Amino acid sequence: MASFSGSCSAVATGQCLSATVQMKFGGPQDPARRTSVQDLVDKTQEAFPHDCYRAIPGEGGFRGFPPETAFEYIKQYGVAVEANHPYCSQQTSTPTPPDSPRIRIEDYTVKRRRLPGTDSPDFDIQPIIRQQPIVGILTAYESLGPHREGVYQGAKDDDDAKTVGGHAVVIFGYGTENGQDYYWIQNTWGPEWGDNGIAKVSAHLFIYFVYPNLEGITIQVVDCVGYVVTSHVFGYRVSYLSTEVFENVETHLENV
Repeated sequence: MASFSGSCSAVATGQCLSATVQMKFGGPQDPARRTSVQDLVDKTQEAFPHDCYRAIPGEGGFRGFPPETAFEYIKQYGVAVEANHPYCSQQTSTPTPPDSPRIRIEDYTVKRRRLPGTDSPDFDIQPIIRQQPIVGILTAYESLGPHREGVYQGAKDDDDAKTVGGHAVVIFGYGTENGQDYYWIQNTWGPEWGDNGIAKVSAHLFIYFVYPNLEGITIQVVDCVGYVVTSHVFGYRVSYLSTEVFENVETHLENV
C-alpha cells in the first residue's frame, strides 16, 4: 500500500537510471544492468550523513535523503547493479560483492521551479523530458495515497491542506488536460497505486527536478583494491521509452 517514507528518492533515482540504461541496450530486462536501489538505501546516508533527514519512525532508523544526494553518491562512488545487491525493503549492512559492476554518471543537474513572488527565472523542462526520464520532487498531500485516475491537483479540501513533505517520482512525459498542465509520473509505490503505478500530476505541484547529464554513463567493474578492471561508456542519446519503468504507457504519450 502507498506510504510516505524516506526511501522514495532512492527508488526514483534507481528507476530513472535503470530506465536510461535499458533504453540504450533494449532487449529483455537484465538485473545485471539495473541500478541497485538497495545499494542507494544502504550506502548513501553512510556516505553523506549531513545531507540526510532525521530518522523516520517505523523505518528501522532509516534516514531519507533528497535525490540529488543519491545522484552525488552515484557520481562519486558508483552504484551496484541489482543482480549483486537486490532490494529487500529495508536498510541492511550487507556488503556489495567487491567485483560487482558499478554504474557511474559524469554529472547531474538540479533545476528548481520559479518561486512565487521572486524574480528567479523559470525554465522549460519539457525538452529534457523528451530526451530522458528525470526525477521530480512534488509537494505531497495525504490525498496522493488513494489517487487512482485523472490529473492529481493536490489538496482536495481544508482537511487535506497539510502537506506530508516532498515526494520523489520519475517523470517520463507531459501534457495538458482541460487547460491543466501535467506530468506523467511513475510513482515508487508499486502497481497498486494510480493506473498500474503511473498517473498524471499537475505541473504546479513540482518543486524541482534532478537528472543525470547527457554526456554518458560508465559501467565499471572494480577489483577489491579499487582499480578499474573494465570500463564501458555509452551515451544517453537513445530511443525513448524504457519497458522497465514505463511498461504499457506508450498510449499515454501522444502529447509528448
